[in-house]
Amino acid sequence: FYLSAAQVDTDGFNAFHQENPEAGTLIDEDGYENTTLHARGGWNIDPDLRAQLVVRDTDSTSEFDRCSFPAINDCVGYFDQQNLRGSVTHGNSAGDNTLSYSKTDVERTNYAGGEVSYDIEGEIAKWELNGRVSLSDVHTLVYGAEHRRDRVKELERDQRGAYLEYQGAYADRFYLTAGLPQDDNEDFGGNTSYRFSAAYLFPQTSNGVLKLKSSVGTGFRAPSLFEIDYNRSQENPALTELGPEESRGIDVGIEYLGNDGIHLEAVVFDQKIDDEIYFDLAGFTGYLQGGQSSESRGLELIGQWPLSDQLALNSNYTYVDAEADDGSPRSRQPKHLANVGVRYTPTADWTIALDWRTARDRYDGDNKLEDYDVLSANVRYQLVDGIVVYLRGENVLDEEYTDVANFNADGELTGYYNHSGAAGYAGVEFTF
Repeated sequence: FYLSAAQVDTDGFNAFHQENPEAGTLIDEDGYENTTLHARGGWNIDPDLRAQLVVRDTDSTSEFDRCSFPAINDCVGYFDQQNLRGSVTHGNSAGDNTLSYSKTDVERTNYAGGEVSYDIEGEIAKWELNGRVSLSDVHTLVYGAEHRRDRVKELERDQRGAYLEYQGAYADRFYLTAGLPQDDNEDFGGNTSYRFSAAYLFPQTSNGVLKLKSSVGTGFRAPSLFEIDYNRSQENPALTELGPEESRGIDVGIEYLGNDGIHLEAVVFDQKIDDEIYFDLAGFTGYLQGGQSSESRGLELIGQWPLSDQLALNSNYTYVDAEADDGSPRSRQPKHLANVGVRYTPTADWTIALDWRTARDRYDGDNKLEDYDVLSANVRYQLVDGIVVYLRGENVLDEEYTDVANFNADGELTGYYNHSGAAGYAGVEFTF
């Protein structure tokens, strides 16, 4: 069994920070509270059979700015969620099967100036069967089926699904997976998707091993009942009926795993979403579709280098060319995103880390967002076995940046930042 209770309470900071003294200074801090209770219990009925039950309850309150029309900053949101999952698993050397039932209940209410501005409640109930059978030491079949019922207020929907995947290995060199999921949505009918992946390991040398890998697949997503209910609540005739999204993607990569701890990886990818569902960030009218498609293609580089027994460097860089049908860039998606981290462990008791993150070429609609660089630091020291003290600094250079444009009344970007400045944390961890 496992039991836990967690409480988080912070005064927060003012997410609508205004630097212009002529317009006045907004001083309301946007706080957050969260209480989470979690319990899990299991019983090994016999060596091959196990039953398990998990329950979780979360209650939170968050304050925020720029709600209602015209916009005000006295905004409070209340969120309540309960989760339940019971399962029975039977497994042995030939394979395993898990039958489970899960239920999620959600309630959310937002207030603007003390008046209810948004109210939603719903649930998801799902039966699942997931299994695996070993055909041999190198060939495996994975399968599953589910029945899911969604409800949001008076809206209800049933969805059934099944999937089958083959996993195979050949001569300890070539690995292949082939999967076919089938969905049958009560409102939008049936859809069959696919996903194939493959990897090839070159013969290992004294320095390490080189791997080639690739995957290709398609996807299907029906509009959620939440999205449908939100549009209906707006009573806006300009909002059309939403239909399903369809996607397809492919990636190809090469990876090197060195015997000395070096890890290098490069992946190119291309993904396209047809009939994409997106929220109207300009007029806030609701969820839109209108036959729009978007495409994301780019390159990701990953590297880890042990410079010495005490010093290690890790980094990653992502280039994304994401655009809609009209060629406009995808909102809030940086074209260039990079992270560099350094870990220094002078002794077994000390760990010192520096992490730098940068984002370049971001747009929010027609607005170009400022580039930014953020530096964080972390120091950990083990006093004795089971007791660790730590210091953590986030945005230690006090970088001013924003992720969302027009988070203000007049659309001007300069002087508006919706992230915390330099922040410091100290703590003690006990392990028993």
